[in-house]
Amino acid sequence: MNTFTVKYAVVRPIPDSYDRCVRTNVEKIDVALAKRQHAEYCRALQKLGLGLIWIDGDNTLPDSCFVEDIAVILGEKAIICNMKIKSRVKEIVEVAKVLEKLKETYYIKPPATIDGGDVLKIEDKVFMALSQN
Repeated sequence: MNTFTVKYAVVRPIPDSYDRCVRTNVEKIDVALAKRQHAEYCRALQKLGLGLIWIDGDNTLPDSCFVEDIAVILGEKAIICNMKIKSRVKEIVEVAKVLEKLKETYYIKPPATIDGGDVLKIEDKVFMALSQN
């Protein structure tokens, strides 16, 4: 089994438009609370010894804080996803620019789609969710 040390986390701030993100429920989102929670998340990552690589926020992309959806990271390789939800496609641009500098990068090409948040790696196994949408 290949082992590697995680040294950094790629993060992007909660956009002011976060209350318009893609979701399945209608519960009101408290954007200010989400920003405070994200700040705590970033502090927790730093306490774990990770350096943070910040990608500029973009208020035109309500879901852009979910950088884990944009790519699947497997060691020193990054697979840039092709997002099925059209409102999320532009999120890929800035994340891909950063990952291309850090990893050997591959791209999922249309018509294939994948969301990195639906991929789980445990040791030498990779699990993928199957969406009905």
